[in-house]
Amino acid sequence: MLVGFLALLWPWGRVVPLYNHLLAPATRLVMLPFDHQVEIYAEADTVKMVRRIDNIKNPSGEHYPYGLSLETMRVTVDLPFLVVLFLATPGLAWRRKALLLGVGLGCLFPTHVASCWLNAMAASFQNGNLTVDLATGKIGSIGPNPWYALIPHFQYLGAVFALVIWAGVVNFFAEKRGPHVQ
Repeated sequence: MLVGFLALLWPWGRVVPLYNHLLAPATRLVMLPFDHQVEIYAEADTVKMVRRIDNIKNPSGEHYPYGLSLETMRVTVDLPFLVVLFLATPGLAWRRKALLLGVGLGCLFPTHVASCWLNAMAASFQNGNLTVDLATGKIGSIGPNPWYALIPHFQYLGAVFALVIWAGVVNFFAEKRGPHVQ
């Protein structure tokens, strides 16, 4: 399993920029009801969230942007792990494995969108949480950002999500094998 997972990491790293082009618009749709002013876009191996700061303007009167970026390889590394779990599942035909893998990937995608959404919420919250120190001219935080504090805890749950999704999909959709009563 470990060898299979490690073998899939390199190709997955090359696919992540394309995957980000699915994550960014999906996150944007989820973010619309919360803060429609957060711009979310894919840039190489990251998804960026940018929000103009309402209460701080530069000398020409433009609002300063505040942004966060998420290296999505960190939060999507569970995808190759899920692929290896399905490929290593004994007793399933290859067609069945492929079908169940598709269902599993469909269940995993919302967890990746949720990781991006947490970043977007952190960028949105920070909009009202910044001030300018007039003595130094530096922009600083008024207080902690609870959304940003959640991000490190959420990103390391990917392997757990992959295991739960794999177990749930296999148990729910796999053919029942048991003694046949005649």
